[in-house]
Amino acid sequence: MARCKPGQSAFIKKSLRPANIGLVVECTKYLGPYSKGEIVEISGEQWMAFDSDDYWIITSATGSIETQFGKSKIAYIMDSWLDPIDPDILDLEVEDELADELLHE
Repeated sequence: MARCKPGQSAFIKKSLRPANIGLVVECTKYLGPYSKGEIVEISGEQWMAFDSDDYWIITSATGSIETQFGKSKIAYIMDSWLDPIDPDILDLEVEDELADELLHE
């Protein structure tokens, strides 16, 4: 079962290209579960599943995802290589940081 949800932001925690680690991306489209070596079809192109996992199409507004063809705004990745960002926790962290700053002024 996929940990990320459609439209959710996530950190890339593992990648074949080290420059992608730590990038924040959006999980745009859930492709489904695939077995290692199975063909994944994306926009008419065929790719091979790197390992058995759930797969996502991810996007980056900055076009900073490194691919075998250079930088891109879109790529596909395994769910287990993503760390979903919980927007509720982010909001609480930002609120806590602001509260700390206001208390120390």
